[in-house]
Amino acid sequence: SIVAIEANSLGQAMQANTGYWHAGIFPVTPFTANGSVISDATLSSSVTDCNANNCTPTELAAYDVSQWGQNLQRDVPGAVGTIACDTGVNGMTNTCTITVTWATKQAAAVNAGPKHVAASTTSTYQITVAV
Repeated sequence: SIVAIEANSLGQAMQANTGYWHAGIFPVTPFTANGSVISDATLSSSVTDCNANNCTPTELAAYDVSQWGQNLQRDVPGAVGTIACDTGVNGMTNTCTITVTWATKQAAAVNAGPKHVAASTTSTYQITVAV
């Protein structure tokens, strides 16, 4: 699904930016990406256009998350991404869990005429990435 592709694309960007994610300087509390809005203060204040400028690892992480959030909103309107990272213990690898949550609508026809009943459900997709 498009959500899986989006989540994996962020995971690949995280693995490529070893100076930030692998170095373990990522936020220790989960944060969200909702369109271009990043809930982590450090990343939110560090967004720089890394296509036009040389970026530090933190700026690149902020840019990647911001771009990912915008792409996610474009492809799955209303979707929100949550990123939760853990520092590896005793030499173990750092990991980040990427969770995407979105609403889906289901419709059912009613036999007694042209009525339609619509219900909204919340869907979730989650992957864990070694960074």
